Amino acid sequence: MNQTSFSPYAPMRLRDAEWWQFGTQAGQHGFVTRNGQIAEALPQLIMKNLIDPTMEAAMRQADADGNGEHLGQLFAKLLQQRHWVPLVAQYNLSGKQIFDLDDNIVTMLRNTDVADCTLQDWHPPYDAFFVRFGKQDDMKLPFDDGHEYLDGAFVAVTPWTTNGTERRLKIGLTTVKDDGSGVMMPGYFVDFSPEEQRLSPHQAIDAFIARKFADLDSDEDKSERNLALIEIRKGEWEEGAVLLRKATELVINCLFYIESIGADKELTPGRDVPPELHVKWQQTPPMRRFKVTQKLGSEGYTLVRLMGDEVQQGSSSPETGRADVSTHWRRGHWRRQAHGPQKALIKRVWIRPVLVNPTKPNEDIPGHVYAVGGSGNRVH
Repeated sequence: MNQTSFSPYAPMRLRDAEWWQFGTQAGQHGFVTRNGQIAEALPQLIMKNLIDPTMEAAMRQADADGNGEHLGQLFAKLLQQRHWVPLVAQYNLSGKQIFDLDDNIVTMLRNTDVADCTLQDWHPPYDAFFVRFGKQDDMKLPFDDGHEYLDGAFVAVTPWTTNGTERRLKIGLTTVKDDGSGVMMPGYFVDFSPEEQRLSPHQAIDAFIARKFADLDSDEDKSERNLALIEIRKGEWEEGAVLLRKATELVINCLFYIESIGADKELTPGRDVPPELHVKWQQTPPMRRFKVTQKLGSEGYTLVRLMGDEVQQGSSSPETGRADVSTHWRRGHWRRQAHGPQKALIKRVWIRPVLVNPTKPNEDIPGHVYAVGGSGNRVH
């Protein structure tokens, strides 16, 4: 397994996958625009060039092995490529932006309530980007003989209709295995309609899953094979519902955080770059860093926007309580605050979580296990 497979950044782990390269080419050849609109022919091209050949190879192997029980599940997973290919194209066309959140910030965001917030007035920093928040041990699903763990998300916005201003929000979740290597198949893909963006995160996920079920039930193909496939796909959504609720809370907290502090952080080598390359980058004048950037990319590294240096470990104003008070998090939240001329504008202010009694000895810190509770023609 090569070094790139263990990159902390999914865009680097996935870049050699066939479906990822197909998405990159789709963007280069104009099948996807920067704002996420796709050519009418693209879905069929994905089926013909990606999904069908993979299924044919799998069916031949199944015939040879005498075991085809997994084929339906494989086909259901491959169908996700119809969503992920445009997402990859849009990510590349938007400048391959990566936001890398400091582990301490992620800890604090995991302890920030977002239940009463909505995405209706959230402003994206780019049309598409990737957020790395690292392996989340409590956000996992079975994978082969182990598990796959949530570690990041692609986020993109596209027009909801061809002639309107409302947007569709797309989130593609990325995962890693027990050993930290990346899962190469596309993960869960969630999209929120304008109406769903006006709901709380849990309500939005429930509405999204209900919409997916309704779409599957409305399929006119009532063949035995397709009905079996529909049941498999429903089962996957039911199995992932709890994970999706947790993941959506974390992703939305990350999006609010990036919005609140600004997305104009200077690009810097990622957290996995060797010290010698990092030093070379720092010592090279900004106008002459092109060759260093090329070398980073050729060796499986990338430039990112590191987020969180303004909040250092311990800066969350820990409180020392009574001796009998267990260490715990006092959860944070987001507050809408009026500002600007005549207070006509609204901004989101982060009320940070507080670690209470962090110095109590001989006790496991519970804060280390983070519990989280249309009109017009649609553009597909």
